[in-house]
Amino acid sequence: MDMLRTGVSMLGAFDPELNDHSHAANIRKSIRLIAKVSTLINDGYRIAHGKSPLPEREDLTLAGNLFYKLRGEVPQDWQIQMMDTILILYADHEFNASTFAARVTASTLADIYAAVTSACAALKGPLHGGANEQSMRMLDEIKKPDRAEGWLKDQLAKKAKIMDSVIAFTKRAIRACRSCARLGAPWAAYRQRKLDSDLREARANDGARKTFVRQCGSLRRAGVHNAGIRSGAEHADLCRVARCRLVRACGRAA
Repeated sequence: MDMLRTGVSMLGAFDPELNDHSHAANIRKSIRLIAKVSTLINDGYRIAHGKSPLPEREDLTLAGNLFYKLRGEVPQDWQIQMMDTILILYADHEFNASTFAARVTASTLADIYAAVTSACAALKGPLHGGANEQSMRMLDEIKKPDRAEGWLKDQLAKKAKIMDSVIAFTKRAIRACRSCARLGAPWAAYRQRKLDSDLREARANDGARKTFVRQCGSLRRAGVHNAGIRSGAEHADLCRVARCRLVRACGRAA
């Protein structure tokens, strides 16, 4: 977020229409900014991890290039559709903390880059953009659906913060959850196939199995032990957890 916030602010200095606040100019700047933010995120991540940035592919959409430039692999159609839908859901979430910060800055007649920089700064906060990360940790702690009620009662008794409780569960949120659930099905199936493949390879080699199990702490918390997944039911449990994470993370975008 530090890189994104500073990068958006820097881009303003290179835009010849920076101080043209007309509606037409702001539309043009918005389109350029959307494209450049994608590049900032992906190139910044790859450089930070010792990798070379990748050029955009003209045959891929914005969502497709997000995957390609990040991982270096052409995404599958369902992955592009999933990202497109998530981006639309986030765009529809029009009055959260970061968009409010952007509106306040824009109301002073500051340029669009200043407004978006303010939004990025607000998004960094653990009670806004960071809430997604906290909710993922919450799901890791709960582990299984049948533990959710007990976990929730325990947290309420301790008067602890529950990140999801700040999101209004409106009709729009329900529609968003249903959309993400439909999109999550191919992802869950993909993860199950990947797990099956990894486990077959790991079982074929005892040393590889031990390395695999040691590196997959998150999977152990979901039901994988040193002996590996014991049944197809545990495969299904893992996929349900993965799908739940996607739905809960994306549902807050409604």
